[in-house]
Amino acid sequence: MKKLIGAYILGFAVLFSACDQKKSANAEQSNGNTANAATASSESQTPTTAVANTPEGAVPKFEFAQMQHDFGNIKEGDIVKHTFKFKNVGDAPLIISNVQPQCGCTTTNYTKTPVPPNGEGEIELQFDSANKAGPQHKTATVMANIEGGQSQLVLTAIVAAKPKIDGPFLK
Repeated sequence: MKKLIGAYILGFAVLFSACDQKKSANAEQSNGNTANAATASSESQTPTTAVANTPEGAVPKFEFAQMQHDFGNIKEGDIVKHTFKFKNVGDAPLIISNVQPQCGCTTTNYTKTPVPPNGEGEIELQFDSANKAGPQHKTATVMANIEGGQSQLVLTAIVAAKPKIDGPFLK
């Protein structure tokens, strides 16, 4: 019970201090000290808000060379990767906010800076086939500032199981 009350008190303290900071920034602006207020607001600006100055109705759009990759036959334990290349064919900067793989056996690396119109970027997916024998179908959801908010990439493979060693030393 004491922990719960402490959590509420801490939450209120954070909430009220945030309100006080916002009020002081507004007061600086109204006092004519716009340089400090502008600096404070630009420091908290994220890439998504930095792109807010694009023309109204402008939309970024992915154009992938391919959205699915088949590794074919691989051996259990192999670590394979593929890079999906894309172009922003929209008329606003494209920002990838996250790439969420279906499971922990797939890791990602992707272009983290805004991709301007006609610019190119890439998303690398790496699949670890350890303990994954048989046909595999792995997806990764790409969250971006595109129409619909997300797109999906697919990796497939047929993973040949490691041979089972049988003998008296394993028992």
